[in-house]
Amino acid sequence: MTPMKLLFFTAALILSSGSVFAQETNPPTGQAKDKAPETAATQNAVDMPQAAVGDHWSYDVFDDITGAVKESRTWLVTDVSPKDITCRVELAGSSTTESVIIYDTYWDIVRDGGIRWSPHNFGGVQLPLEVGKSWTFKASEIDMKGQVWKKSGQSRVTGKETVVTKAGSFDAFVVETKFVRRNGNDASPKSDFTMKTWYSPVIDHWVKRSTIVSQDGHVVQNDTVELTSYGRRKT
Repeated sequence: MTPMKLLFFTAALILSSGSVFAQETNPPTGQAKDKAPETAATQNAVDMPQAAVGDHWSYDVFDDITGAVKESRTWLVTDVSPKDITCRVELAGSSTTESVIIYDTYWDIVRDGGIRWSPHNFGGVQLPLEVGKSWTFKASEIDMKGQVWKKSGQSRVTGKETVVTKAGSFDAFVVETKFVRRNGNDASPKSDFTMKTWYSPVIDHWVKRSTIVSQDGHVVQNDTVELTSYGRRKT
């Protein structure tokens, strides 16, 4: 996977996605998500189904600059524990695994191959799923050479929308995120990310996510992923 693709799929399938949802008040960075106070908001929150081995989600990746479909990928759950979820990422038309990603149980990436995040990449979900929530975050990304990259930004749940893709029609929470990624040893060069994620509690994943990456004020990447199919292992 190229560095630019890796930025997109680990920072994007950032949100969070897709998709990060905060608690009633912004918790300190790294605070355990399962320690949120039991308020009326959490009692009425939308439930997330538990991930299971065999669950899968497939996406088309669109280059919004050219309008072409760049590729298609599938996330397949291969292992689930009380602390994490392991997914095998497969590129359509390829017989080899492109990447193995380890998430926590809220879909925040902890490790992607040889790349890891501390505490995680803040690309998952947090309860309650509630419009108007906003939060700031900071994280460190350590690549395979030991280079540290710093990420800081802010997310907000801006609304609910019905999204139609090849996989069907979904009611989704909309999360808008902006963050900066820069070399931990040099604060000058940086990449600015603007992301928008549509997360569906019903399928426990994002159904759509757009990512724009700018460097020195110039757009270098503008991609959208859309759900084409999904499934849960029958038990």
